[in-house]
Amino acid sequence: MRQEARDPATGRAPLGAPALLRNGRRPVLVLLGVTVALLIASLVALFLPGAHPLLEGVLSLGTEWAAVLTCIVAVVLSRAHRAAPVLATAAVAATVLGDTLSVGLADGSGAVPFPSWPDASYTAFYLLLYAAIVVLARRHLVAPTTTVVFDVVITAFGLAALLALALTPVLDEALIGTETTAFVLSTIYPLVDVLLIATIVAIAASDRWGGYWRLVAAALLLYAAADTVLALQLPSDDYRAGTPLDAAWIVGSIILTVWVCAITTHAETPAPPASATRAGTTLAIVAMGAALVVLVLAPLIDGSLIAVALAMIALLTTVLSVALRRGALPAFGQTAERRRTVRELRTRGSQEQLVLLYQPKVRLATGRIDGVEALVRWNHPVRGLLGPAEFLPLLDEAGTLRAWTTRIFTLALDDAARWRRRGTPVSVAVNVTAEWLQDARAVHEVLPALGLRSLPASALTIEITEQSLVAEPEAVARRIEPLRAAGVRISLDDFGTGYNSLSVLHDFAVDEVKIDRSFVEAVGSDTRARALVRSTIALAGALGSETVAEGVETEEQRLLLAEMGCTFAQGFLISEPVPAERIDDLLASPGTPTTPLRPQPTEENSA
Repeated sequence: MRQEARDPATGRAPLGAPALLRNGRRPVLVLLGVTVALLIASLVALFLPGAHPLLEGVLSLGTEWAAVLTCIVAVVLSRAHRAAPVLATAAVAATVLGDTLSVGLADGSGAVPFPSWPDASYTAFYLLLYAAIVVLARRHLVAPTTTVVFDVVITAFGLAALLALALTPVLDEALIGTETTAFVLSTIYPLVDVLLIATIVAIAASDRWGGYWRLVAAALLLYAAADTVLALQLPSDDYRAGTPLDAAWIVGSIILTVWVCAITTHAETPAPPASATRAGTTLAIVAMGAALVVLVLAPLIDGSLIAVALAMIALLTTVLSVALRRGALPAFGQTAERRRTVRELRTRGSQEQLVLLYQPKVRLATGRIDGVEALVRWNHPVRGLLGPAEFLPLLDEAGTLRAWTTRIFTLALDDAARWRRRGTPVSVAVNVTAEWLQDARAVHEVLPALGLRSLPASALTIEITEQSLVAEPEAVARRIEPLRAAGVRISLDDFGTGYNSLSVLHDFAVDEVKIDRSFVEAVGSDTRARALVRSTIALAGALGSETVAEGVETEEQRLLLAEMGCTFAQGFLISEPVPAERIDDLLASPGTPTTPLRPQPTEENSA
């Protein structure tokens, strides 16, 4: 079967005619085509000398209202959450209504009174679009850390300050000879455009959902350019409706229409919690530098006070961010215990308190231990042995995720090397997070760590979850391909619990599929669960992958799984998680922890 191309930024099928047709959205495609045809005609009329003003107005407004209709139909046929598309559609409708009112108020020469009622619609456009962006960001920046929030805010205000400084002549021109209301509106429009663009750039850097954000940024760039020219023309009353300047606003509305179609084409899937990315943090640092430049240059070139105010906000946010990270101020929404845990995770001694337990993985055909999974615990000096749920979600916020993961690899590979020296080679599996997979330098340290201990690559299995592949599957595949090529095994953990399980198996080659315990625990009593497990084992086998059943707790489950052809079993029936010394004892004992099981051929598995 031909593999479908996917957007590397989103991991989804790209927007286009095939995607719209596959999702039963032919009306959207037809309306989008009509809108583009009208756009071409309106642009020709705007730029063609001697075109009749009535024809220009009809084509321009026809184009924009066709765009609104396209958005409405896209929302009605939406497969995704509708809040953001509805708000975005309302925003497009607001700006189109403003354009319609402007045409109606224009005099014979095309002059439009300013300010006037259309400006209320344009103001509503910004409010609605901002609300749509916030809703969409909240759905795709799931549980953002404090660092992500500050990166976005610093980037938005820092870049906006720099661009406002560049707009100083525009602001000055708008101020001279203009009444207060007109001045506020003429300067607010380009500044809000700039602020929104900077916000979107920052969100895209942290979210890696770049394809769709770029559409909004492109539309706002056109609005910003047109609004800037408008601000320059207003003091001298040079603006006229029906001129080529209108083309920028019209094209911007069409791009926003394409964006609405894009965010309603695909059903949404759960996103992993958002954490600070290198791109997002780098962008925030650049924006902070831009704010400093503005503060230095503004007095020298008589820069706009608005630029200075935006730069001050960026710097104050940076100071607040640093204070929160250093523990000088209480973090918003955090309990005292959470803040204390984050501070403790930042201490060097916390990594020395990390301990590993191992849960054996038994090959069902022989009953022998064929591998172990490393399970991390924190031996806290006061609170005792803490499970991963109590500290792993805080590692990224504490900035110690990479250091802790490196420590886990060090301990696990040291134990694997010791078992191999004793003549009992056992592979060890280590779970990694989405954030670790995004760190190319951390991934590249794995093979040297194996070589340092004279371990073959096959001694290590890296377990990843489906959720960790959602954001950038192709980038993850590129990072870990050298590991897999060298012989490191890749295991897909918690298979079947997400929405893209089959898609992941299709696009991402793995050596092992771990069947989630929720299916295994019901395999003896639920015929549907049994059918799903059997199908998963058969599917993995057809793709050349082995299977591991998690959470095996009864003999009945073990027998059924062996009969179905499952490769490995892991769970309390085999052994609870134990220290490395207990694994030494199990490997050294002459017996086996389970009875070798060789199921007799049946009608279902004899083939």
